[in-house]
Amino acid sequence: MAAEAGAAAALRYWRRIGGLLKAVDGGLLGDWVEWSQLGGNDSAAGVTRASDVFEWAQPLKAPASPANATAVWCALAPRGCDVSRHPSCGGVSALRASLVKVLGSSCDLASAFERLRKRLAASGGDVPPTVTALDLRRCCHEGGLALSREEARQLIDCVDAYSGYGTAPFDEISALLATPVRPGGVRRALRRLTHFEATCPETGMPNAFRVTASPARVRAGPCEVDVTLANGEVRRRWTNPERTARIELLCRIGMVSKSLAHHDIETLCPLPHDLRCALPHDLASELPDSRSISAAALSGTSEPRSDLAAYSAWFSASDVPPASSQAEAFGVWGAPRRAALDALLAVSDNARKEARLRLALARGTPPAAPDLWAAGPDELRAEGAPSDALLSRLPPPGGAGG
Repeated sequence: MAAEAGAAAALRYWRRIGGLLKAVDGGLLGDWVEWSQLGGNDSAAGVTRASDVFEWAQPLKAPASPANATAVWCALAPRGCDVSRHPSCGGVSALRASLVKVLGSSCDLASAFERLRKRLAASGGDVPPTVTALDLRRCCHEGGLALSREEARQLIDCVDAYSGYGTAPFDEISALLATPVRPGGVRRALRRLTHFEATCPETGMPNAFRVTASPARVRAGPCEVDVTLANGEVRRRWTNPERTARIELLCRIGMVSKSLAHHDIETLCPLPHDLRCALPHDLASELPDSRSISAAALSGTSEPRSDLAAYSAWFSASDVPPASSQAEAFGVWGAPRRAALDALLAVSDNARKEARLRLALARGTPPAAPDLWAAGPDELRAEGAPSDALLSRLPPPGGAGG
């Protein structure tokens, strides 16, 4: 029982420190894993090495290990979308790469978009005008930038934002891509965007889905679902089977998804109910006092979307992508990040004091020896003798003294 109680406390502490670290900076994954590892003695080799399985997790039968810590890290708040997710959670997405390619180019896209606007007005099409992926490719080509079909499709779908039209309003995509961006301002321009395509908003898994336009195969294969947009184009989404494995892994560690049935949760998760937390993860569960920060800022959730009728085959009521990601709500240095840093400082206060003391003992300069003086009996009895402690050394009985 004592071992299980210690392991339960270690699991809570491990998950809490990970949540606070990621809330401060998504690049601290390596520091969290290094801190989490416990040393084990390799008696055969006679050396000390890092354990592959965290020792405190063994009594709980929870698969906490350096390899699985990355899966937990991706699920912790804040979880970003394809545009804003941190590189530690799967690298740069294809959508972000396409946006950086356009926004970071030095091509004159403003003039090209102006010519496109005139062509759309002359053609007598939709009012207000809309841009297709083919229109975008031709426009960028005129401006001196080559886009592939997939890159153009990603940009159109990002601006369309699951409206189901398969096109982007001209004013919105022109404001995004044709507005000149100063050197170094690409990140600032991308902070306003949120789009979940390949990234799972619940687990943070970077390659949970793959979307293709106008697929070559007529029938959808396993793990694939087709939707038809208003312009007649077909979008096919493939769901990575590893997403189910990721949800089950997180459940065994105690992060339970509401998409799992109760029977499956009890079968998968060996932990008692007090060690479980709900997915998506919320920073409020790791902070000692979160009343000063709004719940929306901590969770990054927004109002339920009501414009996903065309994508009802993709999204159920439990996995509708939010209109804004947690990374956008946390900001560069928003209130949730500051609160997480304050909590980390409070948790590590004693350890930091101990480290400073050890450093001072190891590298510091010892103080000089105090000056000692002796007072005789007459001086002690004299009026006005100092009130400080006095050192008196009396000669031994029968001795000469000194």
